[in-house]
Amino acid sequence: HLNNAVIRYATGPLIIFPSVDPTPMSGLDIAHNIYYGISTYVNLTVTSSRFYDNNAGGINASDLSIVDARNNWWGDDSGPTVASNPTGTGQKILGNVLYDPWIGQPPARDPVILIPGILGTEMKIVGNTIWPDPFSMLISPSDSFIDVLEMDE
Repeated sequence: HLNNAVIRYATGPLIIFPSVDPTPMSGLDIAHNIYYGISTYVNLTVTSSRFYDNNAGGINASDLSIVDARNNWWGDDSGPTVASNPTGTGQKILGNVLYDPWIGQPPARDPVILIPGILGTEMKIVGNTIWPDPFSMLISPSDSFIDVLEMDE
């Protein structure tokens, strides 16, 4: 296991001698390395880590390995630079690397449903009733009328 480590300014690739398959790693800060942050021929799981400012890129995985690198930050909120993420401008990844979802990616809308008393509670903004809105409930196919109820972080 390799957890909560800072790997910076290496002049060669990070070499991993696995004791388990896949080797789990978490909480890494991998930056400013001459080559890729990680180059591997073995299966790895890397989570909650940061890849940035490595000269060649974040991860280089051989065709013989699978790297589960979901839920990491790739140096830019747009995600890693890889053909399957055409808008990504973060660290480059090569090979069999699972990267989606990544940290910084806009989250999917997760609904929060408050039911203090089914239709028994009224919510208003400046005197206008926003909940319940029976008319909009019936005619709005997208439920966009409830966007005003969305909570920020």
